Amino acid sequence: MQDFDNENLSFIWELGNYEDILIFGIDYFMQLEYVWDRAELTSILFTNLGKHQEKAYAFVRKMINRHYDTKEYIDVIFLVIANCLEEYKCEYIKQYLILNPDFETFRDIQLFPLFQAYTGSIIPYIQHEIEEWEKIIVTAKELSPALNYLEHIDYLETKKKCCQQALEEETRREFLAGNNI
Repeated sequence: MQDFDNENLSFIWELGNYEDILIFGIDYFMQLEYVWDRAELTSILFTNLGKHQEKAYAFVRKMINRHYDTKEYIDVIFLVIANCLEEYKCEYIKQYLILNPDFETFRDIQLFPLFQAYTGSIIPYIQHEIEEWEKIIVTAKELSPALNYLEHIDYLETKKKCCQQALEEETRREFLAGNNI
């Protein structure tokens, strides 16, 4: 596969037919065998957005409305959200769950990037993830009828608890390593 790390395709957002081009590109990438390849290539279309952030936000909303019942598209859309549009994550989750409250499908959605690079302590990254889980939990609790989302909320709270345990373990590990114990 070609290396697209240094590609800047933000000019597409300036074209009059940008939605058609994006849909064509996403449909093309959806033919790839592996979901992470699909998401990685689709994410290229959503990097270096600059002044086009609002267009991207609206476009993803349209894609969720169009594909909420197509697991393969939703998987890729949420990986793009996790990688490129994290600040809108809760809004997109709310929109998606209203359209498709199916727990099994929701549980399979990747809400955080598959890969993250960090230097130094991992603790701030784990703390950030805990904060993000809390925001997602609040979003799920705002949905009604609440009965439709109890399983979702339980799942999200479990994921948050796992992160809290990871934070405790990493804090302990870093303390012991820092004190040569």
